[in-house]
Amino acid sequence: MDITEFRALGRDVPDLNIYGCTPDADEPSPGRLYPCGTYIERVDLKGGRWLLTIANDSWLSNDLTDLEVRLFDWAVRGEIDLEAWLEANREEKAK
Repeated sequence: MDITEFRALGRDVPDLNIYGCTPDADEPSPGRLYPCGTYIERVDLKGGRWLLTIANDSWLSNDLTDLEVRLFDWAVRGEIDLEAWLEANREEKAK
C-alpha cells in the first residue's frame, strides 16, 4: 500500500467513538478513519483543524495532507500491518 491508496481508503465519519477510536470522549468526535482503525480527529469544523495523536506525540494542523503522511509513515514503519489489512478487506469484499 502506498500513501495514495492509504488516503483513498480514508473516510469522513461523524463520530470516531462508534469505531472505538476515542473511547474516553463524552461527545461525538468527528474525523477521518483510515485502515486498521487509525484516525485523525477533526477538532475545528469551521476552521478545518485536525489533530493526530500517535503514542505520546500530537500534531494540530490545518494541513490534513501533512498529518496523513505522518500517520502513514508511522504505520509502514511496522506499527501496523497495512498489507494484511488490505488483503483481508479485499477477501471480505469478494465474498
